[in-house]
Amino acid sequence: MGKYLGFLLVLGMGFQSAFAGVQNCEKLARDLRDMTKAQHQILDSFHQNNRAMVMTLEQHSEGFKKSLKKRGRVPKSQVEKLNISAQLLRAHDESAQKLTARFEKASAALMDKVQFCLSHNESQIVSGN
Repeated sequence: MGKYLGFLLVLGMGFQSAFAGVQNCEKLARDLRDMTKAQHQILDSFHQNNRAMVMTLEQHSEGFKKSLKKRGRVPKSQVEKLNISAQLLRAHDESAQKLTARFEKASAALMDKVQFCLSHNESQIVSGN
């Protein structure tokens, strides 16, 4: 996920001057394609991480079942492992929320560029330039 975050940061830096230097819509179209690719990679990464989290919880569940069947109780070590997993999931969620906010900000900046490009080209078409 780190490489996707780096991509978004680089992309975001390019959006800082959302209206400055929009020379043509061709670059904007490339930016849109790049943004779409980044979105796909981020969502795929979230999907893979969620799958891994589910597998972890299933492993804890199986361990609890075995312990209950064998000993009639769940050892403290298994509960501690579950707590650690919960902390990791919470940290992952916070990271995902931050990445989502950055992506939304970059998307909004890109949409500003699209609006500018479209209105600029529309005025050129109307004036015949």
